[in-house]
Amino acid sequence: MPLAVLSTSSATKPKNLLSIFLQKNSAYNPEDMTINQIPPSAGRLNIEAISASSMTGYGNAQTNCNGWLIHVELRCVNSRFLDLNLKIPEEYRTLEAPLREMLQARLARGKVECRIIVRRLEASSTGLLDSETINLFNTYYQNLKTQIKDLAPPTVKDILEWAQIGNPSNVLSDTLHEGVLAQAQQALEQLMQTRLREGTALAQLLVQRSHEMLEIAAQLKLRLPQVLQEQQKRVKERLEGALGLLADRGTGILSAEEIRARITQEVVIIGMRIDVAEELDRLIVHCEEILRLLTSAKPVGKRLDFVIQELNREANTLGSKMVAEDFSKAAIELKVLIEQMREQVQNLE
Repeated sequence: MPLAVLSTSSATKPKNLLSIFLQKNSAYNPEDMTINQIPPSAGRLNIEAISASSMTGYGNAQTNCNGWLIHVELRCVNSRFLDLNLKIPEEYRTLEAPLREMLQARLARGKVECRIIVRRLEASSTGLLDSETINLFNTYYQNLKTQIKDLAPPTVKDILEWAQIGNPSNVLSDTLHEGVLAQAQQALEQLMQTRLREGTALAQLLVQRSHEMLEIAAQLKLRLPQVLQEQQKRVKERLEGALGLLADRGTGILSAEEIRARITQEVVIIGMRIDVAEELDRLIVHCEEILRLLTSAKPVGKRLDFVIQELNREANTLGSKMVAEDFSKAAIELKVLIEQMREQVQNLE
């Protein structure tokens, strides 16, 4: 949930060194606009189309190729790098190189498992072998008898196993090889569509979180001058209470003008130490970079992970430098949003 709208009173005209410093480092002038009129981020990118892919997905395809069943299944889960695990029948090991090339051309990250099944379909619903298969087996058997002496006659089991496995010319045929590659391409297209759908949904969540953070940052930038002035007043009262006694007693150590100058100097130094304008500016820039990356057609998972780390660093600095209660609550809210974004980014390619 975005931070509640912060109210602020009108600021006075700059009259001293600290006021000039505050006006110089403030991105918005409270005299010119209210919180409802402030855009969450100057020059925010318009998100027209989000292009992001998840690393998780599934795809499968199968066909009947001349009495052979070709089934290709692809599974993909998260991984830091591209890890391909191909489970291919030994007769089709020659297809490993083109399959790897096909997958590497479309995928950048993820642990991918590719399972390929190629088997001969039954010749008929009765389970009987057709005459063509029997004649073909007999031809190979007769050829083997001319090459191998005392070759034992085949059993029914041998014939059935041979019919299931097929013959060398079919196993190594270009038709089946092309069929395997074609089904792998179809399964890959399904996998890419699944990854794109999930990635788009995750990107929408990141866009929403980025907009919430931009809104919080805009509200804090408007509130910042007033908070610094409150801190100035508090520190000034303490210093005047401590150093003012010296002037009243007339000790001569410091004149009244020197005491006032010293107080102003200390107040400015403290104001610079607790000023978080630069952190808010960088936080806005990082959020806009996330929105820009989500519109890129390239894999952005690693880049987004780096930007999330920078966002977390700015939120930590914001919470440690600023002592105001509303700023501390805002820093906690930012950390919650950043952690939610970190978990989603881990799933993006």
